[in-house]
Amino acid sequence: MSRTVIDLDDDALEAAAKELGTTTKHDTINTALREVTARYRRLHALGEAREPTT
Repeated sequence: MSRTVIDLDDDALEAAAKELGTTTKHDTINTALREVTARYRRLHALGEAREPTT
């Protein structure tokens, strides 16, 4: 696991923690990254499934 120092929007972090049900910054950020990645994988899969085959 890597370690990075970044400035975070405290309001956005708090809102994300509430939505995700997380209690630490570490868990909130990691869960949010996993959720976003999973969401885009599903969207891409849906897009590919809708493409017509010839």
